[in-house]
This record gives sequence, C-alpha cells and structure tokens, in this order.
Amino acid sequence: MKKKAQSEIVGFVLIVVIVMIIGLFFFRFSLRQETEIPNDKEISNFLTSFRDLTTDCSLSYEPDYLDMAGLIKACDDNRNCLSGEQACDKMKAEIREIMENSWKKCYILDIYYEDGSYNKEIMKIQGNCSGNMAGNEQYIKQGSGQIVVSLDIYD
Repeated sequence: MKKKAQSEIVGFVLIVVIVMIIGLFFFRFSLRQETEIPNDKEISNFLTSFRDLTTDCSLSYEPDYLDMAGLIKACDDNRNCLSGEQACDKMKAEIREIMENSWKKCYILDIYYEDGSYNKEIMKIQGNCSGNMAGNEQYIKQGSGQIVVSLDIYD
C-alpha cells in the first residue's frame, strides 16, 4: 500500500514539473513576441507632445528656444538658428533622434506645407515598411496654409 502511494506521489510531482516547464516555455515565448502597433490615438498623443517639444534652436535671443512646431515653421521659411545652424538641419537631427528613441518599429514621418492645391515637402523620413499600419497627423498654422505632420507606424 505504501509503495503504491509513493509511486502516485512521484508521478504527480513529475506531472507538475512537466506542466511548469511547459508553462515557463509559453511565458518566455509570449514575452519575446513583438508588441502590437500603436493605435491612432496613441500616435495623435505622440504628435501633440512632439509638436510641443522644446528644441535648442533660438531665432532671436537665448533662452527663447523654439518648440518643434516653431522649428518646422523656421525650416519652412529657410531661417537659421542663432548658433548659425540652419533650422532644417537642426530639425532633421532632432526628429531623427526623437523617432529612433520613440519607435522601435518602422515609421514614416512626412512633414509638408499645403495651401489649397499647392503642396511643398519639408521633410520625409521613410524606411522599407510593410505590414499593418496605424497613423495620424497634426496641423500647424503657417501663413495662409498649414503644415501637416503625418506619422505612420508599421508592425
């Protein structure tokens, strides 16, 4: 009787160990899966924060630094920062750093000026993207038109 109980306990312990190993395998596998693409609202919130981010470019005096929206406008107007650096060069460097630190997935960021049927591209960063996509855009008033900042994220 005692041997039968002992062998049942050993069998039960083996089953529990096997189930735990399988559980750990699935847990580890689920952690390795890439996260889903963000939804449109998350991208909209990111673009709002992005637009309001303070840069280290000033056009008139320091510490009157431009936010990203102001830097984009300065780029559109071909202006220079007080440091002598062109606003467009500064904008590209800032945007690349922000995007590389924010999105680990493929993204397309397109910034352009539109006024009726007239469109002028200011900057576009595009990778070799495919798959599911989520996107959104923000608008910055500029003269008689607007600057459109469009961001698409791919999985």
